[in-house]
Amino acid sequence: MREFDILIVDRDIRRAAAEERAWRRRLRVDAAAAAGEPWFETVRHVTTRTMFESVSELPLGDPFREPLRRWVHRLALARIAQRVLARAATARQERTIELNVPTAGSYSARDLVHRILAERELGRRRSWVEGLAAGSGPAVSAARHAREAEREIGARLGAADGSTLLPYDPAALREAAADLLAKTDSMARSFFGPEDDWAGLLGKMVARDVPGVWPGGSLLRWTVEPFRATPLLEGVTLDLGPMPTTLGVSSFLRALARFGAAYGRAAPATGSTFVHAHDASELGALRRGSLFAGLLTLPAFLRRRVGLSPESARGAARQAGLVLLFGARLDALRALVDLLLVSESEGQDRLQEVCKVSLPSSLVGVMPCAPARAPHALAGAFLAASDAEMLRERFDEDWYRSPHALRHLRESDAAPYAMQLPKDSFAGAAARLATWFEGVVG
Repeated sequence: MREFDILIVDRDIRRAAAEERAWRRRLRVDAAAAAGEPWFETVRHVTTRTMFESVSELPLGDPFREPLRRWVHRLALARIAQRVLARAATARQERTIELNVPTAGSYSARDLVHRILAERELGRRRSWVEGLAAGSGPAVSAARHAREAEREIGARLGAADGSTLLPYDPAALREAAADLLAKTDSMARSFFGPEDDWAGLLGKMVARDVPGVWPGGSLLRWTVEPFRATPLLEGVTLDLGPMPTTLGVSSFLRALARFGAAYGRAAPATGSTFVHAHDASELGALRRGSLFAGLLTLPAFLRRRVGLSPESARGAARQAGLVLLFGARLDALRALVDLLLVSESEGQDRLQEVCKVSLPSSLVGVMPCAPARAPHALAGAFLAASDAEMLRERFDEDWYRSPHALRHLRESDAAPYAMQLPKDSFAGAAARLATWFEGVVG
């Protein structure tokens, strides 16, 4: 066995994790500038195959073995795949798509996704979708290549798909994902199908035309302020990153999800070793993101926080539930199949069955995209549904206003995370989440 100081490795993984997160954030803003950044240079030794092999040689019962393997795997994957990840991000950001309609100009795939979501008029939105479909080839091709490269790198490290490094049973998650799709199929057909096509459905999922006067100004302030002086944020420094542009109710959902995830990442106690306090899959952060996004489906929350009338609050809660249903069904599909590793036609068929509308096959992998962490997001949503049920039972429907409930969350999240969830963690999860959706949108 190779000798190394575990506490020094833990310290350097903490530094490397912060650098990797910052680099990925810069990559989303300006891929060309971030492409060659040596974010790992001062901590390279925790991003290597040699270190992965070394920590893998620790005894099976060693409490550091699995968390170290998970973090070194994540960091090594990011470092070794940096060039292909940057090429994929650059292909999405380069303005190589020339359009004459609806507005002449040169666009990137990222530009067009933003314009599709921001466009109010259906005819123009359809034109933007057509333009993206016609010009998305390079972005999809680069994304596919990056995903294939990640799998190849994972195999060389000794963990081809990373499934052995997860805190949950991936087979159990896939079973629950298929169950969720089956149990929400009729809802999807009723609520999504009438939109006819992808452009129409996206307009509905932005949820722009929801009754009531929604707050303007900073989404950051709107999101954080209700919890600032509560036990939830005691001793916590949040790093939310850039907040979404305010387009509709979906923007408020994303803001709450980002707040919950940032809280989930910051909540673990500083006294623990980094790898025991922070899960490399970020399941805990995604779980809290899903929990807090769900607040927007509570009419009482909307009345108090947004100032909507009872009738408007009910309508807005229902629309928020539809957006969450749409996202959950997409994540369930992504947990079953990697859309970047199947044929374009298969991806199109699967997406059309999930979304109940037609969409061009060339959009698969670019809109909707196929993030590698989508299965973790679904797992987080399943766990968050159980959390919300527990909080309602113990602290009532308005648990988010209860100092006792928020202190309970804070204390729970300060403890080390469960290294491996029980195999039955998702038992009944699909039925529970589907029933919740029915109550919100039915």
